[in-house]
Amino acid sequence: MSDGDEIETGTEIIRVMHTPCHTLGHICLFLPATQALICGDLLAENDVGWLNIFREGTASIEAAKDSLEKVAKLSLKRIYPGHGPVITNPLETIDHARSRLEKWLKDPEKAAWHACKRIFTCTLMIKDGLPEGEIDDYLMKCPWFNDFSTYIFNLKPIDFIRPLLQEMLRSKAAHWQNNRLMPSTPYNRPFS
Repeated sequence: MSDGDEIETGTEIIRVMHTPCHTLGHICLFLPATQALICGDLLAENDVGWLNIFREGTASIEAAKDSLEKVAKLSLKRIYPGHGPVITNPLETIDHARSRLEKWLKDPEKAAWHACKRIFTCTLMIKDGLPEGEIDDYLMKCPWFNDFSTYIFNLKPIDFIRPLLQEMLRSKAAHWQNNRLMPSTPYNRPFS
């Protein structure tokens, strides 16, 4: 699908919008008749999708900001993000996301911290937490962890484990429960 394509559903027309952010090929789907936007990972309630500044550089922050500007021009009543609840205050949420991206442009390391915490939190949700004794081995095997520690934070991966865990706990992205690091974000337990 390309920017400007239209999809006819029989009851509504959906417009495709190229909105680089989480990935360079990211799209949003705009439903003009209902003033709704399916935004994937462009933004969420009080958050934005993680940006891979390791792979795409700080240009990904500018691209995400431009994508938000594009979406802000739409007449919207609701936004359906890829994660989290339906957004019923679109302009306020877009402004919050824009403000966060502007901070990241001034300090790209904040975007890297956000990415690491988001990726690791998703892991904790999928695995229903990680036992304390398995965390080091798990992280050392993750390409994203090795990339960010080495190329963004200029640390050996083994030396980045403790700072990441401290930041996960400080920011309340995770907490300890019965010697398991658990995500603080509400989630449905995976099937056993």
